Amino acid sequence: MNIPYKYVESYPHIYCKGLLPIFVAIINQKLATLHELKSVYCYEDALDLYEIILVNNYNELTYQEIQQMRNENAK
Repeated sequence: MNIPYKYVESYPHIYCKGLLPIFVAIINQKLATLHELKSVYCYEDALDLYEIILVNNYNELTYQEIQQMRNENAK
């Protein structure tokens, strides 16, 4: 899935050096624990969980943009 550039964070930030960003995102969204990622789920499962995060985030941003346009047009 390609994420439009406007949705990519461009500000400086810190990250977990010991974990891949995909695993950090899954843990932050509480879709799995680190223990589950290490022992229960395979890498393909992790990719599926990450896709859920991406789709939800994209849909939420799109919904917010539509609401903002509607609010601006209502003025």
